[in-house]
Amino acid sequence: MKGSVVKRDKRGTTWLLRVSLGRNAEGKRIYRTETFHGSEKDAHKRLRTLIREYETGIAVEPGSVPVQTFLQDWLKIAKGELSPRTAESYEETIKLRFGGVFGITPLSKLTPLLIQKHYLEMAEKGVKGKPLGQATIKRAHAVLHRALGYAVEMRMLAVNPASNVKIPKTGERREKVMSFTSEQAGRFLQALDGHPYRMILTFALVTGMRPSEYIGLTWDRVDLVKNTVRVDRTIIRPRKGDGTASWQFWEPKTKNSRRTVTIPAHLSEQLRFHKSQQNAIRLQLGAEWQDNNLVFPSQVGTPLQADNLATRVFKPILAKAGLPSTFTLYSLRHSSASLLLSEGVPVQVVSERLGHSSTAFTMDVYASVLPGMQEVAADKLGHLLFAAVR
Repeated sequence: MKGSVVKRDKRGTTWLLRVSLGRNAEGKRIYRTETFHGSEKDAHKRLRTLIREYETGIAVEPGSVPVQTFLQDWLKIAKGELSPRTAESYEETIKLRFGGVFGITPLSKLTPLLIQKHYLEMAEKGVKGKPLGQATIKRAHAVLHRALGYAVEMRMLAVNPASNVKIPKTGERREKVMSFTSEQAGRFLQALDGHPYRMILTFALVTGMRPSEYIGLTWDRVDLVKNTVRVDRTIIRPRKGDGTASWQFWEPKTKNSRRTVTIPAHLSEQLRFHKSQQNAIRLQLGAEWQDNNLVFPSQVGTPLQADNLATRVFKPILAKAGLPSTFTLYSLRHSSASLLLSEGVPVQVVSERLGHSSTAFTMDVYASVLPGMQEVAADKLGHLLFAAVR
């Protein structure tokens, strides 16, 4: 951190002390200034003290910028560290959850009480009189807390006012996940027989991978000898203002999302056949084929769109199988997890397979499956302990 001492009068008794605090969203330097009266030697001594205080966090630059302006400036900076889709989500959250809420309140005047009151209003009134759920408020809080954390780093705030704010309990319960029973899964697989997209939907059900993960999967991440799939990136399609969309690979959000998923040997055999068919199509199309090395590309080699896969392929197959149309493409992921848990596979194993942040999260999501597991565990334990004495 640098600073300077500027003489302000002819006698040399008044000095302007300037400490550089970095740059703002537009790349302009931010300075903290202080007028000092005394000798030049003492002015330099005071400057060194100021710099030390800023570096240790003792001194804080007053946040006179309005909260809304700060959030917008912060987002411009944060976009460099976020995936395009996450950046869009943050921008939407700031607009919908905090747009105009704090008005022109200076950043330094934003208190935990103001934030707490706003969260309570979100829970009670929400949008257009419809209360917002706890999960929605929690997501908004995560964005605000991260933004204000940056303000602390930049010495605009001494502490993060969102740190001790409580998320209101709204009384909502997590909706039961929509997943296939083993009988429904069988009917679904039968309905896929002979379908052009049979392989991708079978793969989704078996692996429990997210749509963005298997749609963006490339052959170099599939080991058909070891029967494993390496998941270390996703495919995203940022929305553009002109209505068009492009695609790009991006790293998973969390460390646990990077994982290796083991697949059945039978599925590996199906993938080998799928690859041979794909190679035949590629040779047939020649220059028309756009080679992205994708495992499940479109008919010309480009990435599939999850929305199109859901509406044009998945929904008609549900109808053919006589299954409820309320199932979504994500239900294949839920079904993979639920079926494994119902068969007694440990929660930790399922959690690692899905790439969840923790086993606690897995247990929360699939709580409806776990009670049945307790009965299975009791039966197995009873058989183990008492079979010999019967």
